[in-house]
Amino acid sequence: MCFKIRFLKSILFILVFAPSSTINANDNPFDLSNLEADIQDVQNQEYITHYLNYTNTKDLETIINTIDPNHFLIFDHPNNRVLIPQNQDKDFFVQTIKGLDTRPKQLSLEIKVVEINYADFEQYQSLFSKIGEGFYISYDMINNKTIPSKLINSTLINLEQNGDAKILAKPKIMSKNNNKTILNIGEKHPYIVFNNHNNSVVKTVKYVESGIKLNFTPRITNDNYIDLKIKVDIIHIKYLKEVDSNQLPVLSHREIESKVVIKNKHTIALAGMFEEKTNLNKGGFPILKAIPIIGHLFKYKISAKEHSDIMIFITPKIL
Repeated sequence: MCFKIRFLKSILFILVFAPSSTINANDNPFDLSNLEADIQDVQNQEYITHYLNYTNTKDLETIINTIDPNHFLIFDHPNNRVLIPQNQDKDFFVQTIKGLDTRPKQLSLEIKVVEINYADFEQYQSLFSKIGEGFYISYDMINNKTIPSKLINSTLINLEQNGDAKILAKPKIMSKNNNKTILNIGEKHPYIVFNNHNNSVVKTVKYVESGIKLNFTPRITNDNYIDLKIKVDIIHIKYLKEVDSNQLPVLSHREIESKVVIKNKHTIALAGMFEEKTNLNKGGFPILKAIPIIGHLFKYKISAKEHSDIMIFITPKIL
């Protein structure tokens, strides 16, 4: 029976899109009873045409096949339309298709990536819950609710007004509901590799990426909250290691995943993306440090390590 239905669907498609074609039931190697009568029935059938606006016929066909494997809908993929037979099931399929062919909800994700001194973060650490090794989120894990958005935003305002925050990026991303969105914040660092080739040294410039990679998957709930899945990857160059006379970068990689439910237009913050920088300050005695040959005796270098934290503020808004 299933084969017969599939076979008739193929014939139906030919009859609608190539009505001049002729089909001989005797050409079919299978013994299908009453095939000629069935073909005549579908050939005499009238159809209504439904053009799709948002979904596509391939995805829709998969869903309809699950609902009713024995349907006689025709899916015209090149024109993204569906032909619906004028029979007793017409109203059911029309309403089903309209229900599936709806405009997907969209969101905007307003993001601020901020660098602050680690000592400044310690002042506000009570607003955060630990979610991994060194990672924090502005979420009350015990009571399963977000920290008030006003409190998080006032934290950022205070840091900015005191000159303790450096805005690294503030992108605004558009995303479909339940669709993964990726944001890369970083840079490429060149390094040189020397190789021997045919008794000669070949110099090749290669690049390594460092920075922060954010993955967001927002899902709008029925009560207009946002179920937000977040994944953060952090890659830093720790140091250069000599391998076969090449200075190769050694990378540090950390990642964390979390999932929170927040109100529309409310803000959540991530912290704990700590970074250690070494600042090198050069100085010396005026005039003396400029003396040839012995001038270096009157110069000095002071290196100081600075610990900073990257905070990410995320505000999703349903459009």
